[in-house]
Amino acid sequence: RFVGRLDLHDRAEIIVKFGDPTADIIELVRTRRPGLLIMGTHRPRPFLDALRETTAQRIVRMTNCPVLMVRDREDHDYEQVIAATDFSPAATAAIEQAAQLSPGARILPVHAFHVPYGGLMAASPGGTDEIAASFRLEAQEADARWRDTTTLPESCGATSILSGSVMAALEQEIARIGATLVTAGAHGRVGAVRAILGSVATDLMRMPPCDVLIARPR
Repeated sequence: RFVGRLDLHDRAEIIVKFGDPTADIIELVRTRRPGLLIMGTHRPRPFLDALRETTAQRIVRMTNCPVLMVRDREDHDYEQVIAATDFSPAATAAIEQAAQLSPGARILPVHAFHVPYGGLMAASPGGTDEIAASFRLEAQEADARWRDTTTLPESCGATSILSGSVMAALEQEIARIGATLVTAGAHGRVGAVRAILGSVATDLMRMPPCDVLIARPR
């Protein structure tokens, strides 16, 4: 009934398995080699999720396959996409995957930089502003090198470089442009400890502000 409602007909194959969700999905990804794995978000469990990995986090950690976590219950195209970027191959792979998923979408890369000991330096005249300016310049130079050495999709706009935490910057830009998809790269080798995924990918999957696309370098 579900497949019929989506009008997929013979383009869909239904596989029902009894067992461990993580292990069985990982095995299907290994044998079927899909171009994209789509999962719905689970019920909110803030306390438990703070203590242990979710099913989606484990699957992302254990596979090379890009994973789309869908939070929005309404079916719609992705017209505005926010892309968390640290100018790495992983972040680039996530942007490329988003461009393939929604060719007509506008993609806005977002990079956040943190000024250490900003509160302590606020008392000194010009101290915080000068340090923030140097961090911003460093980020702008990294962005320029990234664009010089990487072929980004044409739909990828100028990078928004913001001061503060990554999650706060992403949520601010998501709200500003009305984005319905945010992307991030998964770092580290497949199967490594969950911290190797990267804090941004981990945080986005734990508390998704909208649909989330996670990808590894090709």
